[in-house]
Amino acid sequence: MPQLVTGIVPYKVDAKKMSAQAVGHVWKYADFGGAKLLVLLAVADIANDVHRNEIFIGSERLAAKCRMHPGNVRKRLKELVADGWLIELELGGGMGKTTRYRFVPVEKTAPTGALAD
Repeated sequence: MPQLVTGIVPYKVDAKKMSAQAVGHVWKYADFGGAKLLVLLAVADIANDVHRNEIFIGSERLAAKCRMHPGNVRKRLKELVADGWLIELELGGGMGKTTRYRFVPVEKTAPTGALAD
């Protein structure tokens, strides 16, 4: 189970391992599919604990990663915030300003009583 880091971040962090854990967690616990799942998987693939699970990728780039229209990606991101999978940290507002999100730690999105991998 990944530990939440508060304050000091270790010098060397295996970002690929965190990303793999996040993606595995999404596959295990997301109870939806389609475009919303695809966007969440892409976000989880980007997430790493080097930046405390913060994601700052523009909707255009995320749309390219998901092979979707940017408007559809923005809609799915809003749904994921409403569902508790993401936390909106700073609203971008367009014109090249990217909204920052935090991928919610595994412990918070797993069903009650479930053991995180």
